[in-house]
Amino acid sequence: ALLVWIVGTTLHHPVDAELRFETTHKMGVLLTVQFMKRFRDITNGTTGKGEPGVIIPPNVTVPSVIVVRDLLDATVSGYLYHKSGRECWLNVYGGPPRRRGEHMANHNWTKHVSTVPIPQDIRFPQKKNICKALEHTTETVGMGIYLEFARNNYYRTAVQLKHRTHDPTLFVCFEELMNWPDVMEARVRSFYNEFQTHNTTIITTFDERVHRQVGRRLQHDDVQSSSWHNNSQYSGGHATNHDPELRTRLRQIAMELDCIYFGCETKAWSDSLNCTSEVDRRNNTKLPNTAHATKEDEEGVKMIEAAHFKANDTPGKPNLIHLMQWVVIMGIFWLRKRIRPRSRQN
Repeated sequence: ALLVWIVGTTLHHPVDAELRFETTHKMGVLLTVQFMKRFRDITNGTTGKGEPGVIIPPNVTVPSVIVVRDLLDATVSGYLYHKSGRECWLNVYGGPPRRRGEHMANHNWTKHVSTVPIPQDIRFPQKKNICKALEHTTETVGMGIYLEFARNNYYRTAVQLKHRTHDPTLFVCFEELMNWPDVMEARVRSFYNEFQTHNTTIITTFDERVHRQVGRRLQHDDVQSSSWHNNSQYSGGHATNHDPELRTRLRQIAMELDCIYFGCETKAWSDSLNCTSEVDRRNNTKLPNTAHATKEDEEGVKMIEAAHFKANDTPGKPNLIHLMQWVVIMGIFWLRKRIRPRSRQN
């Protein structure tokens, strides 16, 4: 029976091809995990989980979907997020910290900031963590600190990967996942099919370094209902202040500091990712490429909808291997019932 089970499982799940999803802090971790659920029909229900702090690798060898965002917008969001105390003395929702403490509570952030000047009274460990440092200084100083911190921890490797033209990657923008998930699903499936050479199942994975927190966050915060409507603003567990005047002011500060300390390099990095900024979207001066879906995209969406309808409304064909496994299990139970009465009589 055990041999039949092992053989059956091996036949039903051949050597797995891998489709990876990668993102990083303030670029859509929760949104990415939610998007991955769309691929359960080809992943045997396997999905990954994530938490802040994951780093996009500088190179990949397997087909990978990379979720990114305008870097200056990500800087504004990260600054507001940590300045509020999130992941320091508050949890990701702004509530009490976890019993074991939060991710950034005792992290020596100053070792990641060497170009932008840091006032002595807010350096680690005087203010202990980056949240208190941002809270106790001006917007200009705080934005400079967080800009360099994020460049060194989150942005650099993403841009390095973007420039590796031979690595199997599909870069997707945060706003595209939020506003056009059906179109992006079609693109991801098309992207993977170009690399798929054998009829295998796909395991969708997410970096193991981010494997603990997001499951609980998604239970607490329904990303799909709160943030997946056309032209909506994201309002999930990592959401920050949506005040357009505040965000525009902070973005302008970040751009100026970027040019002063980094020769406008962060803006150049961001432009290479080809994502739209919040300012552009508000002013409609630059729309994502996805706003004008191609004919292939439209056909892909129709195919996805048809496949989902068929999967939901058409009874599936019986699987011979699963039937064999079921028969073996029922046979074991039958034999146990036959043997027990005889044992008692003896």
